[in-house]
Amino acid sequence: MYIKSISYEELKFKPASWEVEKIEFGQINLIVGKNSSGKSRVISIIHALASQLAGRVGIFSAGHWQARFVREVGASKEKQDYHLHIEDGVIQNEFFRIKSETILKRDESGNGFIVKKNGAKVNYKVDQNQLMAVVRSDPIQHPQFGALQGWAKGVCIYRFGSEFGKTNFTGGPTVPDDPTMKLECSVMSDNVSGVYLNTAGKFKEEFKKLVIDGMGDIGYQIDDIQLSPISEFNFNGMVPLAIAVKETGVRCFVNQAGLSQGMYRALALLIQFYANILWTRHACAGRDVQLGDSPLILIDDIGEGLDHERARKLIGLLVEESKKYKIQIIMSSNDRYVMNYVPLEHWTVLSRKGALVSSINYENSKDIFDEFSYSGLSNFDFFSGDHYVKEDS
Repeated sequence: MYIKSISYEELKFKPASWEVEKIEFGQINLIVGKNSSGKSRVISIIHALASQLAGRVGIFSAGHWQARFVREVGASKEKQDYHLHIEDGVIQNEFFRIKSETILKRDESGNGFIVKKNGAKVNYKVDQNQLMAVVRSDPIQHPQFGALQGWAKGVCIYRFGSEFGKTNFTGGPTVPDDPTMKLECSVMSDNVSGVYLNTAGKFKEEFKKLVIDGMGDIGYQIDDIQLSPISEFNFNGMVPLAIAVKETGVRCFVNQAGLSQGMYRALALLIQFYANILWTRHACAGRDVQLGDSPLILIDDIGEGLDHERARKLIGLLVEESKKYKIQIIMSSNDRYVMNYVPLEHWTVLSRKGALVSSINYENSKDIFDEFSYSGLSNFDFFSGDHYVKEDS
């Protein structure tokens, strides 16, 4: 399942209010906007909803999410809608619908109902700070939540402008022994060496080659990757492992701590990206991978810390590989060089007036984008010239 749209409100009618009007997404998405327009916040809003639905965090103190998802069922597309409204740490309402049928509905008191697979409506009561979609999720009694839960547990967020786990090392494999299971990369975003250890252990040279080739495509020529022990550390007899690479023309391996921040970020992202591809293929053994099978990839500040040429090549690689492997990807950037090399059809342009964030993209403003495409100007001119600003009605 993949996300089709989201809107968000927080602390409505209060001084600290914040609102993001409905944003529609395609398979490939680049969120652009001026500084403080809400790019990182949109990424965080999606991740916050996923984290709560996955049951990995408690509910937030406030927020109102309205999200639409699409699940591909053979040749058909099934719409699923989930709404969640929280105020002062109390869930005001929660709602889940598949196509036109309401599957779940609950109110502020915690009272509500769930429609079972056989059509019977069952009344439930849960705590005011518990999601009914989480505490009553059951693959036998309520399998309708399966796709929603799967989406939430799979969402991966990568803060490209951060340390990205450069000072984190791994102690050993965590992949389940069950051969039908897959690695949960979504909970290992800052454990890049752990993702590498488990994925290389499962897929051997295929995984290593994907990463090495990807690094070469963006301008980092390396001959080999391995995990090297950090001998100066010892935890109860266990020596941690770090990623190390051997660059072409260099006679020794350099571990992750010795890599430039830009090179490490690119390496870390490609390790995570290709790991998701291989684990998804493994989970879908026996059938073709569809859009929505792979985890949603969220990347904030893509290209930060890279020179313009490598940033351009990295994003180009991610776009082409996402299309090839049917991955939904949502990235954010305000780098003009990046913008020039991502087709406008993948853009979502944010603008903010006070606490209100609005957006235009090819989904909701096709005429504006098509008209600009005949101007002969660069993509960045679309952004810098405020061509994306709609007139007030």
